[in-house]
Amino acid sequence: MRIGIDCRTILNPGYGERAGVGHYTYFLVKNLLRIDAENTYVLFFDDRITDAAIRAHTAGAPNVEVVRFPFHEYRHALPGVYSHLLLSAFIAKQKPDVFHLPAGTMPAAYRGRTVVTIHDLAIYHHPEWFPKQALSTKVLYPKTVRSATRIIAVSDATREDAEKRFRIPAARIRTIYPGVDVRGSSIFSEDILSEDDSADSAEVRARHRLDKPYILFLGTLEPRKNISGLVRAFLTLWMKDPRAREFDLIIAGARGWKEGETVRTVESARRLTRGAVRWIGYIPHREKFTLMRQAAVFCFPTFFEGFGMPVLEALALGVPVIASDIPVLREVAGPAAMYVPPGSEDEMAHVLSDLLHNESRRDVLRGMGLKRAAHFSWEKASRETLGVYRAAVRG
Repeated sequence: MRIGIDCRTILNPGYGERAGVGHYTYFLVKNLLRIDAENTYVLFFDDRITDAAIRAHTAGAPNVEVVRFPFHEYRHALPGVYSHLLLSAFIAKQKPDVFHLPAGTMPAAYRGRTVVTIHDLAIYHHPEWFPKQALSTKVLYPKTVRSATRIIAVSDATREDAEKRFRIPAARIRTIYPGVDVRGSSIFSEDILSEDDSADSAEVRARHRLDKPYILFLGTLEPRKNISGLVRAFLTLWMKDPRAREFDLIIAGARGWKEGETVRTVESARRLTRGAVRWIGYIPHREKFTLMRQAAVFCFPTFFEGFGMPVLEALALGVPVIASDIPVLREVAGPAAMYVPPGSEDEMAHVLSDLLHNESRRDVLRGMGLKRAAHFSWEKASRETLGVYRAAVRG
């Protein structure tokens, strides 16, 4: 088979790309190349990514062809033509037996066999959380999904949502969980562009003034992450319980859509707590896991997710997790996390207090998290994805 994969979402820090979809695409491609020497992989990039970065992604695999989408300079002047007619023609020219779109919308004029990954349908449930994208959500994305030969969903919750919303036959869609590497320290060597993925612990603590044990949230600052609710819950606890003042609350992540209210809430809490609540901004990839594994507790109070990769990463690092009590996070973390309804700040404060002052409970959660994370493997994900490619070609 000639398997085409759109790799434009792969993380490229030099151009400020930080999305989890890029993480997914990178690790999927990396592991497909590890397990499959039989098929040819045609990896589609654009001219923003460097030759050095591409070499890092492909690791010199002999069954790889790297192509760059042309016409990148016209994408703003002719977005419709660029995205559909020109890209469709360019993909078809490479003659893939199947073309995988890990995210986004398929060029409308492309007629080959396709596999589409669905990560998240939050925009259909809460459009107020996102910039207006009427053409994409009402026309282009439904067409992409309904015309796909096969579909991958990153969780059962997302699969069921997609089946109902787009009336997808069950035979065309399959849940394939993303992976996380839990083999010793190798999670730190699974790198995007550099060889050493793990930053020095003391260096990270010094840079961000992490002098006390801390509770960590990591994710984009946007309304659906419910960061303001977490901050208010911690502030309640900090005011009532002197023992809570032994801990800081660290918010790590880039600014996102409508982040203003979140930033104001964090800043107000920072002043009230004399710096115990802090937003430290976007964390580079090489610092991410170092910051996470030193946390006393990882909190993820989100209202909606398609999968919840930060929760899985925290479990894999042996960090106790408090997560929103929503179906997809229970699907990911199972019994290895403590759950709180995302709208209940009082309950969040109560559970956080119990966990912060119960070291034995945190130890139990650490062990359970490591066992749970072991069920999620990039090798397994890549083998199952390869099976979907074969089914798409047969279909």
